[in-house]
Amino acid sequence: MPDGQNQGPDIAAAAAPRPDGGPGRERMLATIDAALAARSRGDKGEVARFLAPGAVFRIAGNSSLYGAFPAGPDEARTAVSELIDRVRFHDHERIDAIVEGNRAACRWRIDFSIDGGPVGTTELCDLWTFDEEGRVTELIQFVDTALLVRMVG
Repeated sequence: MPDGQNQGPDIAAAAAPRPDGGPGRERMLATIDAALAARSRGDKGEVARFLAPGAVFRIAGNSSLYGAFPAGPDEARTAVSELIDRVRFHDHERIDAIVEGNRAACRWRIDFSIDGGPVGTTELCDLWTFDEEGRVTELIQFVDTALLVRMVG
């Protein structure tokens, strides 16, 4: 290929740690995918393994609309444990992701049910922040508020 033409992504560079010591793009996406897979299995211990001490979770928006639903902001281990108890992910697919520095934005298609109710399908957008060791320090989730309110009842 002639000099100056794009030869595609540098996979080794993408997987390598960033120059500032933080996790690289591929490591962050692998962590996110593994965390979502564990969450879908209902494996609270495995999900907690990906969280840094003091990690925070919240569902963006007006949490008063959700009643007693665990929307946060809260300590991530507590919030995620409560969500796993109430919300079952029947299927999930990462549609796309953008990674910059120590942050990632992921869009998902999720088939889910709440408290054993009917299955719904929606898209979510998660904003993830990581520490230097590759653990999640913050997760902000954007949901279809109208659908969530309707399904929570």
